[in-house]
Amino acid sequence: MSEIDPALFEFYRAVATDGGGIGTSLMVSSTLNNEFDRISSNELLNGTTRYSKQFIKNLNASDWNGVVIYFEALTTRNPYTEISMCPSGSKSKLYDSVTLSGHATVTASGYFETSSDLRLELGAGEMVFNYTDDTVAFAGQVSEVTETHVILKYPYGGTLGAGKVLAVAPATMSMYVYPKSQTGIVVYPPVTIPAGAAIAVWKKYRVIPGCPQYANDWFTLKIEEV
Repeated sequence: MSEIDPALFEFYRAVATDGGGIGTSLMVSSTLNNEFDRISSNELLNGTTRYSKQFIKNLNASDWNGVVIYFEALTTRNPYTEISMCPSGSKSKLYDSVTLSGHATVTASGYFETSSDLRLELGAGEMVFNYTDDTVAFAGQVSEVTETHVILKYPYGGTLGAGKVLAVAPATMSMYVYPKSQTGIVVYPPVTIPAGAAIAVWKKYRVIPGCPQYANDWFTLKIEEV
């Protein structure tokens, strides 16, 4: 186990409501509307989906290795509301594709060798594509990011070759899941939060059409070492 002090972690919003890099606004637990704005009567009637990007910053002197993120419980208004998540990096935005650092060798197998370490720029579950030649329609789901490779879950169907710029697709295209324990849904590999650095997670909150009026709703995001 790492010598990690849980008190030396801070939670930040993204720099903008549509994502991007880490901002300067701290997020405080158990604060009403700290994740999503008030749901209107019309949204309760017709349903709505909200997204929120959150950064988890490690202020410890040591890296935190083998970290998994999951939800401790359902939303308190379930089944009228739902929450899901996708790990992320510092680049992704909600509606826009964003280029990643360096270049990559794009192969049909979906095993891309990268010139830059993209572990803090890209998360498993996000969608990535060859920005040099292809459109976002060719984006493939990331299963793992290592120091030297981006590994897709399925073979890549776009243009192949070396020296390609990669881009992360809009966060609305990412694979959102509801992991409710460390092992309940094994979808994303454990990650490392380096000392002084941050990883991110997108959260997707859905209100089902016909949802009764409510004063508040809660969910708990849990972060543990395995």
